[in-house]
Amino acid sequence: MVEQLDDVIQEVYVAEICQRDAELNALKMQIQPHYLYNTLDVIRMSALDGGDGKTARLIESLSHQLRYVIGDHRDRVSLRQELDNVQEYGVLIAARYEGRIGINIEAADSDLDLLVPKLLLQPFVENAVKHGLRDRIEGGSVLVEVVRLEDALQILVLNDGAPIDPERLEHIRDFLEHAGVGEQDGEGIVSVGMKNTYDRIKLNCGPAYGFTMDSGGSMGTIVTIRLPIWRDEGNAVEGTAL
Repeated sequence: MVEQLDDVIQEVYVAEICQRDAELNALKMQIQPHYLYNTLDVIRMSALDGGDGKTARLIESLSHQLRYVIGDHRDRVSLRQELDNVQEYGVLIAARYEGRIGINIEAADSDLDLLVPKLLLQPFVENAVKHGLRDRIEGGSVLVEVVRLEDALQILVLNDGAPIDPERLEHIRDFLEHAGVGEQDGEGIVSVGMKNTYDRIKLNCGPAYGFTMDSGGSMGTIVTIRLPIWRDEGNAVEGTAL
């Protein structure tokens, strides 16, 4: 009995230590982002005091994006929040490429409160800039267009840059369709962000939803995303239920 009691005490002690470690780590995770946000705000105010409004705006944009990425752990956010994050990314892109690359958004006000997977659009916008527009001397633009259909929410991400090589495009389509969940492309053609987004949509929305890619001619590349119409957390009120 003494040995059994010692074992129980040891288990309780270890469990309590683990619980305290978990609480401490959770506290650290709260403190670290706040410290980062506060530091960025101090730098932004310093830039404003020095009359450097451009730098202050860039720091503000970065801070908004960091808050969006690490400050909220929900899987779904409003379309408004997702598009705001894309706009903040556009501020940094415009500065980095000296105005040669712009990001435009078209969405009806009535759709902005619909829910979408968080960080849905970032991989597509980043790929458009990196692979379609970055190396063009004349630059170009990315358009994010939201259209509500009868049975789905459709989001188009278009860029007028260099089209994707047909063989490369076929590889991307084949890998997305047939690779396992979380599998990475050994050739490095399909980005981790794009594959993760494809898997997240299929897992959370069902097989009827996802995205397709088309490229060629003067249109550059078009990504067509199809989602359920979610009006409140946990419900797909039009389209397929989870």
